[in-house]
Amino acid sequence: MSAPDDTASATPGAVDWAVHWSDLVSVALLGTDRRDPPEPPAGPLGELALEHPPSDAAGSLIQQVAAVTVARRAAFRPRPVRALLAPPADDQRPACSPLAADLLRRVLAEWPALEPEWLALAATGGWRLSGDLVAVLLARHRSHPERFAEVCDLAGPVAGWLIEHVPTLAPATKRTGTSDVPVVLPAELASIVDDGADRVVAVVADGLRRQRYTQPTRAVLVHLIARVRPGDLAEIRARFENLDPQMTGIGLAYHLADLAATRDAIHRALAPGAPVPAEREI
Repeated sequence: MSAPDDTASATPGAVDWAVHWSDLVSVALLGTDRRDPPEPPAGPLGELALEHPPSDAAGSLIQQVAAVTVARRAAFRPRPVRALLAPPADDQRPACSPLAADLLRRVLAEWPALEPEWLALAATGGWRLSGDLVAVLLARHRSHPERFAEVCDLAGPVAGWLIEHVPTLAPATKRTGTSDVPVVLPAELASIVDDGADRVVAVVADGLRRQRYTQPTRAVLVHLIARVRPGDLAEIRARFENLDPQMTGIGLAYHLADLAATRDAIHRALAPGAPVPAEREI
């Protein structure tokens, strides 16, 4: 049985398959005791009824419903083939590793203070953004011209290509603020940025024990760890994790240890020529 032509209803004398299906549904709802099914129209349905005559009205209904269901599922005409999109220009830079991409997603969700450093390290290391990150960062920074331009540079030709096909990713016409709001560290913390892991952890731990860091000021501790020397990060993490678990503020200390570990992993993942790791875990 051939599938009905979707233009049949426009041809004089042809079957309106939508109307015929509606009639079949009505009979099915009411039952063949109350209404007889419509006669199979000339054409494929009529031929089917002649070749396999149903025994009664119910059989005629079932036969027609089954045949029209198959026809409805098959009866469509494919649209004209659309021209393939021209790909973006080639970019010879290697894409950042899956680990580096995972770290950026974590930074965006948990440690936004580290995003500028991630982008700067990627540029310095000669990496380009992996494709799955481009739209995320374009949308995130479309109201911040400086950061938007930085993202476009890291994305390469695919950024312009994507904006052309998804106009909502284009830069916003109105600037809504700056990407980064500088945080000024208190003198006590600013003075220890370059003093090494021992000094940083000692000062922070003492402040936590004395409850000197209230909720509004705890953000400065994040920016402290975001500014210490990269070579101190692994030791800072270890020292925070080895503090007395009963110490006041130990939860925040562990939080800072996680920040140090994340930042350290970013530096290793985005170093020039860094290999793609076998695992995506920190």
